[in-house]
Amino acid sequence: MDKERQIRLNFLDEAEQYFDQMESNLLGISSAELDSKTVDNVLRAAHSIKGGAAMMGFTPLSRTAHRMEDFLKILRVRHAEQSIELDIETLLLQSVDALRHIAKLNREATDFSEEDYDEKVLPLFHKLQGYLGELEESDENALIAQNEDINPALLLFEDGVESILTEFESSYQEAAEHELPDLLAATAEELIAFGNMADLSAFCQLCQTIQALASSTSIDSIQP
Repeated sequence: MDKERQIRLNFLDEAEQYFDQMESNLLGISSAELDSKTVDNVLRAAHSIKGGAAMMGFTPLSRTAHRMEDFLKILRVRHAEQSIELDIETLLLQSVDALRHIAKLNREATDFSEEDYDEKVLPLFHKLQGYLGELEESDENALIAQNEDINPALLLFEDGVESILTEFESSYQEAAEHELPDLLAATAEELIAFGNMADLSAFCQLCQTIQALASSTSIDSIQP
């Protein structure tokens, strides 16, 4: 098995642990007032999946985790220390099941299409939206204010990485084949800078591995 494939499988192994963490924290949340720490645990897991999946090129997995993260932020800001309906708990658990399903397909190198997303994931989020509404800028600001001990470097890291990956996705579509290794290596270098700033050694090591692979891997294996 080549190194690139092994890295992607390692991430999926780690994602399974996050799914377990999300599920264990979500089970029973409708039976008592919503605990902020419980929501934070699920929120961190969703955030980690979102970022890692984006790095690995698992776009549907990242997209699903990102949308779920939005609803968890709404819960954290608007519904902390309140009771929530059983239907919301059920929909969140079903969203975790959807993440597991997509990750399973990623492991099998099977495509999860836009049609699959619309059929299997979007209805869950439409229902959650009906209960919780949409995430607003005021929610994001309130979440930051509630976490007074939050590391500003982590906020810069999140915004910076998302911007870099968006730019990479755009450039990737337009780049000539011979430009792809340099593009991938340069992107990894930018990500390493943000990882160092936030003191995320594991993230930096992952980016360094990708950077090394970009120099030693054939163009054909970089192509989708």
